[in-house]
Amino acid sequence: MATPENSSLVAQSLMTGQTKELSVYASDVPAAYARIEASGSLAGATSPDYYRAPVPMVLVDFSQTTGMTATVGYSVMINGVAIGHTIDKITHVSTAPQRPKLAIKLNAGDELRLMQI
Repeated sequence: MATPENSSLVAQSLMTGQTKELSVYASDVPAAYARIEASGSLAGATSPDYYRAPVPMVLVDFSQTTGMTATVGYSVMINGVAIGHTIDKITHVSTAPQRPKLAIKLNAGDELRLMQI
């Protein structure tokens, strides 16, 4: 049985150093895209399934809540292509005292998607 959850993704501008927190909603359904909300609202089932970087950015942190049962992580896709980077839910769980840092670069205009795996 699928257990939808919310998580957060932090992107940092390479131009200014400012960070932007993105809300991520995962339906816990394999091969479905997670929903990404950049407006400051909590992501939900009707949020966009992508994030378009307005400036060059780097993804620096991902924090996942526990409870999902049907999926184990996300395949990171940029402009429709899997880049070979997987964000797994075990090491990025929100209660982990030291989550591994991400270093996934996005160019201005790149479209980020997270496919649930």
